[in-house]
Amino acid sequence: MKTRIKTAGILIAALLVLAWLDFYILNLAIFVVALVIAMVEAFKLYGIKENDLAIVGGFLFVVAAILCGSFSGYYKFIIFTLLLATSIVVLKNSENLDPIKVTLYPFAPLLVMWAIYDSLGMIYLVYLIVIVAVMDSGAYFVGKFLGSHTFTTTSPNKTIEGVIGGFVATFFIAGVFYSLFLKDGVIGCPFLSTMFIALASFFGDLFESYLKRKAGVKDSGDIFPGHGGMLDRLDSYLFASIAMSMVVAW
Repeated sequence: MKTRIKTAGILIAALLVLAWLDFYILNLAIFVVALVIAMVEAFKLYGIKENDLAIVGGFLFVVAAILCGSFSGYYKFIIFTLLLATSIVVLKNSENLDPIKVTLYPFAPLLVMWAIYDSLGMIYLVYLIVIVAVMDSGAYFVGKFLGSHTFTTTSPNKTIEGVIGGFVATFFIAGVFYSLFLKDGVIGCPFLSTMFIALASFFGDLFESYLKRKAGVKDSGDIFPGHGGMLDRLDSYLFASIAMSMVVAW
C-alpha cells in the first residue's frame, strides 16, 4: 500500500508539472513513449512477438499529430491505420489478426486521448484525468472498506459498492472542477457526459483485467512500482477518451 501511494504521489506531481508547463513537443514525446511501452505490454497480453510494431506505432502517432488538427482528422487517421493493418494481414496471408488487435487497442484510443489535448487544450485533458482518477480511487477505497458484493467475475475485487462510490465521488469532484475551469457548450449535458465518461473509464479498467486474466498475468508490466505497467495506468483512460470524444463539440 505504501509503495502504491508513493508512486501515485510521484505521478500526480509529474502530471501537475506537465500541465503547468503545457509544452507541446514534450507532451507529444511523452505520449509517444507511453504508446510504445503500452503496445509492447499489449503484445505480451496478446501473445505477439513482433515488438518492432511498437516503433511503427510510435512513428504513425507522430505523423497523426502533424497531419491531424481535429477529432474528425484523428478518427480518419485511425480508419486509415485500420485499413493499413488489415492490408498487411491480407498481404502476408496471416492466420492471425495481431496488427488489427494492436491498432484497436491501445493505439486508437491513446491517439484519441491525444486528440483531446490537441483539439481542446490541456484543461480538458486534465478534466479527463480528474474523472478517471476520482472514479478509480473512489471505487478502490469504497470497495476496499465497504465492498461486499462482487460486480463481475471478470475482476472479482471490483464491487458494486465500489462502483457506486466511484460515481458519487466523480459527481462531486468532477462537478466542482467543471464549474471552476471549463467553458459551457464544449461538453454537451455536463452531468450525463461526465457520468458516461466515468462509466467508460470503469469498463476500460475492466477490459484490461479481462486481457490479463486471459493471459494469466497479474500486471501488464512493472514500470510503476505498486501499480504495474503502462497499460495498468492507462487502461481506464483508453475507454474514457473515446467516450469524451463522443460528448464534446467537434
